[in-house]
Amino acid sequence: MRYYLIFLTLVVFTSTAMSGTYDGLWIGQIEVNKVSEAVSKTDATTPTTVHNPFMMKILLHVDASNQIRLLRDVTVMQKRFTQNNIEMVRRVLVTDDTLILNFEGVVRRDAEMVGIRMGSLAFDFDPSLNEFLVNGVFGAGKTITMTLPLVENHPSNPFMHQFHPDHSTGKAIGRNIKLIFDTVQDTNDPASGQAQLIGMFQESVSGLHKNSINVEGRFVLKRISMIANLNDQ
Repeated sequence: MRYYLIFLTLVVFTSTAMSGTYDGLWIGQIEVNKVSEAVSKTDATTPTTVHNPFMMKILLHVDASNQIRLLRDVTVMQKRFTQNNIEMVRRVLVTDDTLILNFEGVVRRDAEMVGIRMGSLAFDFDPSLNEFLVNGVFGAGKTITMTLPLVENHPSNPFMHQFHPDHSTGKAIGRNIKLIFDTVQDTNDPASGQAQLIGMFQESVSGLHKNSINVEGRFVLKRISMIANLNDQ
């Protein structure tokens, strides 16, 4: 999978360098290195440096109207079409699994063509959805925000246990997330600013403790596709 992502990133950069837009699929790595101490009697809100940072993956898509979406998972497929009597193919990004059979795979595995599937477990939301609308503006010097509710009966609510009678429902949890893009990107990286963006990650989690738990870190987003539409729409 790592080699597929490297290949996709190279294709995006070499074919569209410095296009001035952010359309497409972005995959990011977040390193959380600061967490507030909720039980502290002196300062329960300010994040402090942790001994062992932890990593989270994030998937974001930006469409032609600059609407940003957080994705649970996405599959890269392809679709055949005819142009000037020549059969051609184009890549598509599929977030609706019911549409998978409408497209062809892009890599061969066990003698079959299959898609490249990417996902993230770090940012959960309504299990009936695969896309979550994000607020803000995408790009250097900008900020995007999202509030992810984890309701009492959500399957991944940490206070709920399917087989424990005292934990048939959980507690409402809220995640207020902010990605702040650096105004000045990495000038030593030729992909910086168009195929790669860096910045600060901030999150405040309510519901786990009487005090909100605040975390901070750094993120790196890489654009691996410039397809502006999801599900070939």
